[in-house]
Amino acid sequence: MSLETEKNQTYESGFKDEKLKFLSAYRIYRRTEAPRIKEQRPNLNGKERQVIIRDNWKKLEPKKKYLFVLRSRWDQEKARFKNKTLEFKSQLAMFAQQDTESEADNIQSEPFGCGKTTNL
Repeated sequence: MSLETEKNQTYESGFKDEKLKFLSAYRIYRRTEAPRIKEQRPNLNGKERQVIIRDNWKKLEPKKKYLFVLRSRWDQEKARFKNKTLEFKSQLAMFAQQDTESEADNIQSEPFGCGKTTNL
């Protein structure tokens, strides 16, 4: 199965099975540090800034890194919750559609709502 096929694979309910999208601890750190470094040293290009950020990340104390790890875990849980919510809404819509279809079938087979068909 190709990667594109896997990405577009859907559950029976029609919900797309996509990977969770969340930021790693390093990416959160990078997003907070890049503007600060750009302000301090505006003459650096993007690659040079990334090297400084990477080196600072490696030197960062474990206690400070842990704050970014916690933020990443929070971001991951938020993405997981959003994913589950979308799945639930999709399944709920599917069940609502099935109920509507079964009610339509009942109306067609029971024209007077009494469960018996009559010939007029």
